[in-house]
Amino acid sequence: MELERRRAFAENRILPADDRQRLFDSLWKEWRPRLEAYLRSFSGLSPEDREELAGDAVLRAFERADRYRPERPFEPWLVAVARRLALSRLRATSRRAETHSAPEDLRSIADERRPSPETECLRRGEQAAIAELVRSLPERERELAFLVYGRSMSLADAARATGAPLGTVKWRMHRLRERLRLATEVNDA
Repeated sequence: MELERRRAFAENRILPADDRQRLFDSLWKEWRPRLEAYLRSFSGLSPEDREELAGDAVLRAFERADRYRPERPFEPWLVAVARRLALSRLRATSRRAETHSAPEDLRSIADERRPSPETECLRRGEQAAIAELVRSLPERERELAFLVYGRSMSLADAARATGAPLGTVKWRMHRLRERLRLATEVNDA
């Protein structure tokens, strides 16, 4: 989201009603599906929960836009709103929050060019190994994998979205990459 639009978002309460409605509608259309995809990383949420929470996150962000600083990236801030809502929902229903196996969502986000059948066969074997590895990761690392690899967030943005210190995020990503490297070496052998 460009700076001018972020500023309009942050100051949406002073916009004329029609402009405010157009801004909300555009945010809803652009960000609700993205947040719903992000919320798939919480396996304790039903599809209905994800849909509801994605909408709630857009609405809450819009209502509390005065708390957003337009000079900062928008996506990590909005993802953090959705994350807090999801964690609150999971706590309220006493379900354990586990993040999903990210590779399925990563495939839906990935480039749609079709590889050769041979490449596809090799990739499927690697994906199965990676999916198994991701399922075995601790919850925080699975969420981080989704944000960094699935949403292409920088480590700093992922740290802001999760509320974790940047150093912790870097360490978790280091461990995650090491596990991925070891898994692919075993798969290649």
